[in-house]
Amino acid sequence: MGKTICTPITIENPTADAVTLWSVEIYDSKPKYSFTLSVMEPPSPDSDEEYIKSFVESFSMEDRTLLPCKTLTIWLSCKTMVKGLQTTAVHFSFDDYKIERMGFIMAEDKISESLSTSYNRSMRVIPRTVSPMQSQSRPYNANELREYPIKDLTLNNYVLFFKSCLR
Repeated sequence: MGKTICTPITIENPTADAVTLWSVEIYDSKPKYSFTLSVMEPPSPDSDEEYIKSFVESFSMEDRTLLPCKTLTIWLSCKTMVKGLQTTAVHFSFDDYKIERMGFIMAEDKISESLSTSYNRSMRVIPRTVSPMQSQSRPYNANELREYPIKDLTLNNYVLFFKSCLR
């Protein structure tokens, strides 16, 4: 708690054409206003004064051009203000595409940290590479899952149905 945690998000343009990134927005952070975006890595405690003064962060970014076969790194930061799970959604808008990625971090105080098992406490945003050409959802594949019809419940069979569910 009381620390700023950050992670880079790499946006890649794998095409031969420039792509306009219309916006990157933080949406629905919990707690509110705990997450920010920047194009610079957030300053560390040992950063020089000039770097700290030049650092700018916000809740959204607009109008960036992604050059062909190039990447853009955006930093997602979380200022942990309260103990517990902190979440955010980040929306990326390209032309007709909107991609959403989630960020999660668990903020702990010294007591809960000492009681927990050791694990990596860094922020997670998965995946870290976002391509403007990714579709919003996977195409439907009719062969992927078989159909499992649900038995209609009637006054005559509901007791037997729920008995078998409880076994």
